[in-house]
Amino acid sequence: MQHNMRLEPEAAAAHAAQAIELSSEYGFDIWLAAGTLQGAIARGALGETAEAIALLEGTLAVWRQAGAG
Repeated sequence: MQHNMRLEPEAAAAHAAQAIELSSEYGFDIWLAAGTLQGAIARGALGETAEAIALLEGTLAVWRQAGAG
């Protein structure tokens, strides 16, 4: 998140990929969603708009189904 806020999408994407990998490996679903959201934000900043929107919509839908408001 910090790299996204500092407008460093390449670093944000790299850290998001690590978060996704580790959270998938160890079953940390909330961190998987957080990593996916941050990765999508980074992808959008890198010009991959359609992919970013699809990831954001899908991940937010999963969070809503889990009870997040």
